[in-house]
Amino acid sequence: MNIYSWNVWDDNKTPELVLKFIQQLDFDILCLQEVPESLLQKLSVLPYAQVHFVDLTRLRPEKEETCYLVILTHYHIIHHSSFLTCPKPVYPLRTRAFLGLGLFGFTRLKDHGALYADIRIPGSEHPIRVFSLHLRLSGPVERQKELALVSSHMNKAYPTMVCGDFNIIDQPLQKSFSWLLGSSIREALPWYPERRRMEQQFDGLGLKNVLRGKKTNTRFANQLDHILVPKEFSVTAAGVCENSFGSDHYPVYVTIKS
Repeated sequence: MNIYSWNVWDDNKTPELVLKFIQQLDFDILCLQEVPESLLQKLSVLPYAQVHFVDLTRLRPEKEETCYLVILTHYHIIHHSSFLTCPKPVYPLRTRAFLGLGLFGFTRLKDHGALYADIRIPGSEHPIRVFSLHLRLSGPVERQKELALVSSHMNKAYPTMVCGDFNIIDQPLQKSFSWLLGSSIREALPWYPERRRMEQQFDGLGLKNVLRGKKTNTRFANQLDHILVPKEFSVTAAGVCENSFGSDHYPVYVTIKS
């Protein structure tokens, strides 16, 4: 079974390449983040079972723009649900000032969401619950809280996979950027152990990060994108696609032994 996750980037200038890649991709389950509405409409006519929910809404000076989380699969979705992880963030003054400059495409945001689908896998006793999510850049502690909220929607009776852009900053020199986006000074220090703490959180949920250490972003040498799988699952392959197709993230994948 092939599972993919990809932040396609809502400012992607080549959506036709994104759509073509998805149409040609050999996947069983595909989780997407930052899907703009124009692409969502084109995905809706593809021959897959699919569900979607708001990823985030950008509050630009001229208008609001919403992008979406999407789960697509060849299998039957027996149930799905969604919830907001942060309806309306409260930004400190420094963050409001920085976002007001509009540098590097950063804007104020609202309506951060998460999405899951219970998918019936042929030959399996139980369905699998698959999450597509996009954690905020506002700081490590906030990301941990969001993941904890997501975990409250896990069903102990079902195996669970969590896919998405977690925005974990591994590089020490980049951590100081967290302070501009709202974190405490302590969280922005180069030695703050976000990766270790998040991996401990994964472990406590019975999940393993089989892509750990992979570079999944075109700009930074970080593993931002994750496919967390149950510890008992046998993983035969895990990797990062070579082409980003206009996104600032590469598609990532995991193959699980049936």
